Amino acid sequence: MKNILLLIFCGILLMSCQITEKVYFSEDGSVKVERQIDVSEMMSQIISEKEIDSLRNKEHFPLDTIIPASELSNIRKEDFDENRPGYEKLMKALDNAQLHIVLSENEFKITSIISGENTDDFNQKSQGIVNALEEYEKNKGEDESTGIYSSVGLDYLQLEYDGKNFKRIGNVPLDEENDEESEIKELKGVSEFMNYKMEYHFPKPIKETSAENATFSKDGKTMYVDVNVQELFKTPEKYNFSVELE
Repeated sequence: MKNILLLIFCGILLMSCQITEKVYFSEDGSVKVERQIDVSEMMSQIISEKEIDSLRNKEHFPLDTIIPASELSNIRKEDFDENRPGYEKLMKALDNAQLHIVLSENEFKITSIISGENTDDFNQKSQGIVNALEEYEKNKGEDESTGIYSSVGLDYLQLEYDGKNFKRIGNVPLDEENDEESEIKELKGVSEFMNYKMEYHFPKPIKETSAENATFSKDGKTMYVDVNVQELFKTPEKYNFSVELE
C-alpha cells in the first residue's frame, strides 16, 4: 500500500490539476472542509497501464481509501526526520486531518478533509497544522521540503460562522527569507497548471454575499466561485468573502 501511495503523491505534484475547495455546514454548526485535487484527465501520464495491471493483480486497484494525513510521513520518509524537534507535534496535528484517495479506470482524486464541531474547532485544528509545520521546518535543511502538505491543502484557511453570517479568511503565505517578487513569479508559474473552484454548502438559502461572480444552486443553499489562481496567490484577500443567510 505504501508503494502505491508514494507513486500517487510523487506523480500528482508534477501534473496539472483541478482543485476544488468544498465547505459543508450542518444545522448544528458543525463544519467539514475538503480540498480535492483531481488529476483524472492526466492519469495516463501518472500511472501506466502496466502499473495499473500490477496494482490490480495485487488487489490494490481500484483504490478507494481514507488515511490519516500523518501517514504521509511513512510514505515520503525523505521529507521527514522523526528525530527532529517538532516531529511529534506535527504528527499529532496531522492526525486531525484525513486524506481520501480514489483511483480507478477513469478517476484519480485526492481529498484532504478537516472536520470540526464548529468553526472555532476547525480553525484550531487548521492553525495547529500551520503552527506545527512552521515549528518543524525551522530546523530543516535547505534541500528538505514538506510541501506535500500544502499541496493537498491542509492549511491557511480560517472560517467564521454563527448560523446566519459567514466569513472566509484565507491566506497564501510567502517565505519571508525569499524575495517576495521572485516567489510570486514562481507561484504564477505553478498556477498555470491549476484550476481552482470553491463550493460552499449551507443549511439555509443564501441572502447575499460579497463574493464576486458567484453562482448558486437552485435551492439557493450552495454557492460556487471560480477562482483566478494567479490572483489567489498575489492577492488572496480578494477571495475573503462574507455570506448572509436568510
